[in-house]
Amino acid sequence: MIFALVALVSAAQMVDPVTFSSQLKTNGTAEGEIVFNGKIDDGWHVYSTNLGNGGPTSASLSTSRLDGVELVGGLTPKGNEIAKHDPLFNMNVRYFENNVQFVQKSSFHETRLQH
Repeated sequence: MIFALVALVSAAQMVDPVTFSSQLKTNGTAEGEIVFNGKIDDGWHVYSTNLGNGGPTSASLSTSRLDGVELVGGLTPKGNEIAKHDPLFNMNVRYFENNVQFVQKSSFHETRLQH
């Protein structure tokens, strides 16, 4: 009984330290941006993009195929990026605390329905 209670309390303490929202910004043209805004809990951070090999996992965007949408270029980080030597990885890393924004440029093409 005590073991079950400890397991239940442990599971209840699982945290999700980063919450992302997204929005699509267009100017009425065929190009736009998908903007991802992240709120990061105190004591946590999100790594930036393109950190190189041998270190932490860089931020990336995974998408399913969307008809009529083409991603242009890579994911671009925005915000107060912190650059610091990390002794665990023995390399310089870049990351964000408190909040982060990533922008993905996109091109939109008209899709035609098949009859």
